[in-house]
Amino acid sequence: MAMPRLFELALNRDFDGVQAEIDNGANVSQRYNGFGILHLLPWSGGFYRAGGYPHGTTREQAIEMLGTETTQMYSKLIDAGVDVNAVDGWQRNALFYPCKYADTKGPRGHKFSTTVDVVIAAGGNPNAPDKWGQTPATAAIWSGDLDVVQAVFDDGGADVNLQTDYRGFTPFIVSVRAGNIDIVNYILTLNPDVSKRESWHNKTAKDFAYDQRRQDIVEAIETFGEMTGDRGDNDPSDE
Repeated sequence: MAMPRLFELALNRDFDGVQAEIDNGANVSQRYNGFGILHLLPWSGGFYRAGGYPHGTTREQAIEMLGTETTQMYSKLIDAGVDVNAVDGWQRNALFYPCKYADTKGPRGHKFSTTVDVVIAAGGNPNAPDKWGQTPATAAIWSGDLDVVQAVFDDGGADVNLQTDYRGFTPFIVSVRAGNIDIVNYILTLNPDVSKRESWHNKTAKDFAYDQRRQDIVEAIETFGEMTGDRGDNDPSDE
């Protein structure tokens, strides 16, 4: 199946071409191999960008440019009628991918915090589970981008205690397993149920912190417990 013209233009960040297709009545909700256009934009990264980047562009500049252009393309397509909560074959909505690929320090290097803001403003659901139970909120946590994590919780209304993963992980358990202390500390400000257990090994977030020998995270949970009375249960040193 050939890629639709609208998809090619959007992935190349060709704004004039996309507008011309929209003006000519292109179906902005069409699919390509099960994906909507918004599902592919962040995933495609800069690989499809027409002409690449100007000579001498630094990695940091390219990340900034890609993030800005992706946000602008999202806005254009949302204004044209794309449903941000339509899902692909993996049951992922349009918020999932900019959350998943938001790690500016990773090898692919993306900056999608403003893209996430645009999708949330359009009603993107951060609690929508994919076929494996991952949500945009947990994808954001795994990305390690604190700005994106704050956006999905503060602005998007992500549920800090939601258990959708087939293993029963909450966003707080995911943050502990991901190991980013800044994100752990931020999620603790949302007053999560730190004693909630997952259904895989019946562990709490604190149990995972002990397993990973992350004393800084254990201490953060204990400090939270001193303030709230919820210490995360089952300190292995008590057994």
